[in-house]
Order: sequence, then structure tokens, then C-alpha cells
Amino acid sequence: MKLYPDSKIYIFAPSGHYSGGPKSLHQLCSAIRSLNLDAYMTYYRGTDFDRPMHPQFEKYHLPVVEGVEDSSHNIAIVPESKFFEVGYLTEIQIVIWWLSVDFFFLKLEEQLHHFIQAREFLKTPFQILQMPSIRFSEMDHLYHDEYVRQFLKLNGFPSEKCFPVGDYLFANFYEQTDSVDLNAKEDLIVYNPKKGLEFTKQLIDAAPDLNFVPIENMNPTQVQSTLARAKIYIDFGFHPGRDHLPREAVMSHCVVVTGKRGSAANDIDVPISEEFKFDDSIGSEQKIIPKIVKRLRVILKKFRSKHDKQNSYRGEVQREQDKFFMDVANLFQIDSNEKLPEKVAVVGNDLDKIVELIQSNPDQDFVFVVNDNFNGKFLKFDDRRIEIISSSDAVFLFNERRIDRFLSL
Repeated sequence: MKLYPDSKIYIFAPSGHYSGGPKSLHQLCSAIRSLNLDAYMTYYRGTDFDRPMHPQFEKYHLPVVEGVEDSSHNIAIVPESKFFEVGYLTEIQIVIWWLSVDFFFLKLEEQLHHFIQAREFLKTPFQILQMPSIRFSEMDHLYHDEYVRQFLKLNGFPSEKCFPVGDYLFANFYEQTDSVDLNAKEDLIVYNPKKGLEFTKQLIDAAPDLNFVPIENMNPTQVQSTLARAKIYIDFGFHPGRDHLPREAVMSHCVVVTGKRGSAANDIDVPISEEFKFDDSIGSEQKIIPKIVKRLRVILKKFRSKHDKQNSYRGEVQREQDKFFMDVANLFQIDSNEKLPEKVAVVGNDLDKIVELIQSNPDQDFVFVVNDNFNGKFLKFDDRRIEIISSSDAVFLFNERRIDRFLSL
């Protein structure tokens, strides 16, 4: 991948869809723009094509384009499950971001009728580099986690074309971690019914006296408050990557208990001891269910000591945002210690004075105007326009490193 002075970087994401993968894609676009690079969101068909950007991502205030300029100077960053849909681009530099190996194979099943179970393809290389009509060897690849890195290495992807780019949680999970009252924790065991439900149901049936709470039909605030109340989070899904919920749970001071499939099989993506990991492979249920139930009871009884055994995991998640921005800077060969032009947001109610200030300081990088009354509008100039955002979004973008300083009028 080569960056030119006129390069445009397009981040492909599903329209109207909210989950961990799309959040990572919007985080990436925002981080690239924080480096003063020209990055845009572009959407392929998802759940809502009439409103491509999901409301949860509007606070990023990212520019959206429909058409992509197919130039060798430009870059398209595409999640692995959608690489089939960018075959019409012949000149642009395509970068595959491997957010989930499992979904890649599900897409192969759909497109090429090839599918290998997750627990198999890390044992036996699947020669995707040799698949016809796919220019994998010509592309750069981003890996989201250790699980993907192992897969790329096993399949012969050259290390010089593979780059780490992770993600991080929303700020509220970092902000709340110091305020969670461990003494107020309840004997709740939280689980995600979208992943590993069949296995989890066996646990529930084996321990009817324990209080299992599914995370379903909840908005992000409700998920956070539920995790803050609970003592245990269990996840016996297939772990297609470094999932958000286990990290949100550990930051909410839950004790995380998982199986050993997908990314949970290694000690980098889910760095908890064997005490909290169980073999949940098919056929193991008869012997393992009683052991898990017994362990859950011990954790509930000795919560504080078991909680403290996952402090290092909690600290690692706490540092993910800094690592993410360093990864993105390294990807584009930008010195993370290099001082970039200061990005300034002007706060005030007199828009005429704000326009005068901006016009009289052409060398200053004014990125936003903050005014709750005119949120969503734009100040237009001869060669540019500056978006007016709300004060709450301004705080969010400050935390996202899109704003360095506020100037009040």
C-alpha cells in the first residue's frame, strides 16, 4: 500500500447495521481522519440502504460517498466478508481487513460453496492464496486479532503485507470501570443468546437455581448497566474474532468464562487462565457441563478473589485505544510522536463572529463549530464547509482525537 499526497481512503461498511465489525470500521475511518488523511465511509447494501449510516455512528461525523474513484493513488479498505463485492475496482489499492475469519468462510460458502469449520481451518491450511480470480497476494491485509494472524500465517500470507489493526470499546466502558461497586454486584450470570445458545441452554437446565440473564433487546446503555450489576459473563460461542462483549464484561468487572473455540483458544485474544476456559467442542457436553456449573458456583461464592485474577485482562483492554491509534499511524507510516497541525473546534453562538474568525485565520485547522442550536448545519466558505455539531458530540470527538482544542467566542 502506498500513500500519495492526493490519496483518498475509502472504508467499506454495511449500511444501517450496528455491531462490533461496523463499529470498528467507523473507528478506523475516524482515526485515519485524525491523522489529517482524506478518509470516507462508503456503504454496501445492509439492513437499511435509505439511511446508510446507523444512528449509533452519526456522532463520528464522517463524510460519506456513494462512488469510489478507482485510481491507483486511492485505497479501499474492505472487510473480509465483502471482498467479493469490490471486484469491479481494478486500479485502486485494495486492503482486506480481517475482522472475522469465520465470516469469511461463511461468505465463501455462499459465493463458492466452500466452507471449513472454524476449528478445522486453523489446523489445516486452506489455500486461499491460490484461489482463482482473487488477488490476495497483491493486497495488503490487516488482522484484527491473534486468531486472524495465526490464520494468515498458516495460509502463507507474507508477513510484510500483514499489519495489526485492532479496535477499542466505546468511552463509557472505560469511564465507568472505576465507579463499579464490587460490593453491589449481584449473583447474575450474563450471556449472549446470539452465540453458543445451545450449549448455554444446557448450563441453564443443569443449574435452575442460578440466575442467567440474556443480553437481548437492550440498547448499549442497558447492556452496560446489566454487566455492571452482574458477577459473571459466560461466552460459549464460536468467537470469530476479538469480540466486544467479553471485553465490555471484563471492563464492567465481571468474571469472564469462555469456551475454547475461535479466538478464545489462544491466550492473547482472551487472556484469562485455564481456570476460566472450558472445552466446549461438540461431544464434550456430558462431561464438561457439571464442571462448568461447579466453577460458576465457586466464582459467585468467591467473587472478589476470582475477579482479581482477571485484573491483567482488564488492564490490557484499558490500553486498547492507545494501541489502536498507534497501529493506524504505523499502517500509514506516520510517526505517532510527530506533532500534527492542531485541530480546533470553535464554540459560540454568534455565527457571524465565528465565520469572521475562521476567515481571518486561514492557516488554522478549524475542524468543527460547536453550537447545539444549529447542530447538523454547515458554515459554507468559498472552497470548503465546516460542520456544526452538538456539545455532546464535540466531547466524543475530543476523546476520539478528532479535536485537539476548543476555542470559545
